[in-house]
Amino acid sequence: MLQCNDQNLMVTRAVAETLIGNPSTELEEDASSTEVLKIKLESDLLKKKAKRAELRRRRLVRKRRLRKKGKWPPSKMAKLKNV
Repeated sequence: MLQCNDQNLMVTRAVAETLIGNPSTELEEDASSTEVLKIKLESDLLKKKAKRAELRRRRLVRKRRLRKKGKWPPSKMAKLKNV
């Protein structure tokens, strides 16, 4: 029974705080957390973009080397040979 009363007290206190006038601190916390999330998302996007650029560069370098050796574009028989 005491646990239920304690939980009810905590819930009512939280509701009272939001109704009375402490929402500004919560808004500031939300704003800072959203800024952190935005920065994290931007860094993730930059990482993905860099990875795509690196993979594209590797493909192009491979093609360039194969063209230099006269092995690009690969013929259909060369593709079937690997199967």
